[in-house]
Amino acid sequence: MKQRTRNVLTVTLSLGSLVVVAVLLAALTSGPRLSDPYRRRPSTMFTDRSGARACLLVAQKLLPSAGQWRAPFTELAGAGASDPGSSGPRRPAGSLATATLVVAGPQRPIQAAEADALDRWVRGGGQLILTIDRDWEIEEGDSGETGGGGYLDRHAIDVQGTDERIRVQSNVHDREPPEKVYQQVPVERFGPQKLSLRIGRSASVTGDAEPLAMIGDDVLIAELALGRGRIIIIPDAAFLSNDSLVRSDNAAVLIGFCAGWGGGGVLFDEFHHGFGRKRGLAALSWQFAGTPWGWAVLTVAAAGAIYVFGFRRRFGRPIEPRQPDRASPLDLVDARAGLFRAAGSSALAVNVICMNLTHELGRALGRPVDLAELYRHHQHSNRPPACLEQIGRLAQLFLRVRTEGRADSNEVSEAGWLAGRILEEMSVER
Repeated sequence: MKQRTRNVLTVTLSLGSLVVVAVLLAALTSGPRLSDPYRRRPSTMFTDRSGARACLLVAQKLLPSAGQWRAPFTELAGAGASDPGSSGPRRPAGSLATATLVVAGPQRPIQAAEADALDRWVRGGGQLILTIDRDWEIEEGDSGETGGGGYLDRHAIDVQGTDERIRVQSNVHDREPPEKVYQQVPVERFGPQKLSLRIGRSASVTGDAEPLAMIGDDVLIAELALGRGRIIIIPDAAFLSNDSLVRSDNAAVLIGFCAGWGGGGVLFDEFHHGFGRKRGLAALSWQFAGTPWGWAVLTVAAAGAIYVFGFRRRFGRPIEPRQPDRASPLDLVDARAGLFRAAGSSALAVNVICMNLTHELGRALGRPVDLAELYRHHQHSNRPPACLEQIGRLAQLFLRVRTEGRADSNEVSEAGWLAGRILEEMSVER
């Protein structure tokens, strides 16, 4: 087996093994038994059981406008300006068609400035629907520390939720397991009919809020009037999750609250789930790196880098060095002639011509020569008189130019012609 074939097989098997390991790792770590903090939250970004994507789709079908709010609540500043000639509740400045803001199980604390802006927005005529298991902590200042109170505590409201869920719904689902509890709950402002709600066991709201739905002494839905707006509190973060909507009338409750307030538009808060509107490539890459698939990609990339740089493996053929362009001898002559012409040194040109001639003749004869020695040598040879005359003329010209230190253009041309004839005769002799 050739070395190249062996290298290709080694690389192929190594990468294949890494891909298999990465896929197995991602499949094992993303199973339903493991806790994934990036997906187990009631966000309209997700379509799994814990997500609330179905709620957004229902709102988009039945309400005039529905979307996602992906900015801090401080951008609600200035909200609450009434439409000219309108006596109804005021709407947020971000969207004239939006009258309701839904915050479903926020994962991040709310900033103090955001809490103040949210209160101003509600007092101006907005409706806040808050589904939450415990009070919403408020971060004080820029240090990120949370104070002792929360957003509901500042309004004298307390919520009690639980992660254990029960189903409170109509008898059309009698095929559910017997340990589940089924009841119908009347909700105020929806008429005398009873609605099927799915909410946490022992979930309740206490404080100065007005109850809208109750089971015994437990308040399941409460309303707090605040200025010209209101806050609706539901003590269950997963009240709007996809799993709850398919088993109850929770979606009908939400749509009823939204449709009966202002223009019927609604926005779902995603900023406090970690989905801000402005997210760069670095932030998205860092978030993806924290997921199981991100760990798998980083593992493959690290293994590949170690293999390439650690074992010094080169993929593909080496790049051949670029061959230099060959210059024409005539271009070299023109370059030298231009140099001498610019320098105005005709005597130097004659000197260079003669030195080049002696160099070529010495290489042909195998010993160093000069023009005078060459002239004496050819006097005793059978060289034609014309060649001997040319050597003598060039030797005399060289001695005179060397003695006087100057030469004109005709003498330079004559020196070049004589040197060329002498080289030609010598090449014929060889």
